[in-house]
Amino acid sequence: MAGFSDDRDFFQLNRLKGYNDAVFAIVATILVLPIRKLEQDSGPKETLWNLLETKWEHIIVYLVGFSVICAIWESHVNRFRILSHVDDVLVWLNLTSLLFTCFLPFCVNLEATFHSKHTPIILICCDLMVLELLEVAMIFYSFYHDELLTDEVQ
Repeated sequence: MAGFSDDRDFFQLNRLKGYNDAVFAIVATILVLPIRKLEQDSGPKETLWNLLETKWEHIIVYLVGFSVICAIWESHVNRFRILSHVDDVLVWLNLTSLLFTCFLPFCVNLEATFHSKHTPIILICCDLMVLELLEVAMIFYSFYHDELLTDEVQ
């Protein structure tokens, strides 16, 4: 690409942004599937109010999980505001971040199902910790390779 001092390949930023948005939309959709299953598991005489009273933990866990997914997505959006290009390393760091983001609905569903156990919350915390470490790695990498940054940030 013109204007860069080396011959590294750069990816189109819009393609990666679009892929990120698609993955986050799918993750948010998968997050709600266990709540839909609650309706299928209910008996024919069970009213909606009774179902909500007995399954309120699932709904609360869904709302918290959705909020976490939204916060991660917002972080992605903010990070890409400072980038003008991405290279192979940044793409793979981002894809690894998306891998751990896709693991969140599984962890959240475990928490809703086994809320009296410690393992689901430990999995969620470990997943979020890895996501934050990847976020820091992407930011440091971007600033170390300032040709990836927008002109305003450089």
